[in-house]
Amino acid sequence: MQCTPDDRISATKTAKIKCQIADTKVSTFRAEILTGDMHDKNDFSNPDAVQVRPFDGVRKLSDGFVAELPPCSVVKFVINEK
Repeated sequence: MQCTPDDRISATKTAKIKCQIADTKVSTFRAEILTGDMHDKNDFSNPDAVQVRPFDGVRKLSDGFVAELPPCSVVKFVINEK
């Protein structure tokens, strides 16, 4: 897999990426995101400040995908091939 960012990953800027998967045709995929403010944390008074959610900022291509990643986030992509 090769991913090409348009900009550096940042705590303050959105990053656009394009991932191409060599010799593979993508059939289905899903994405999950863990995001919040840089100083957010889960604790006893706020146990759900940071949590995993479905991510819809991704678009499937025939040989991979493109995505726009929000600042201060981690995204997991699960890809199934044809």
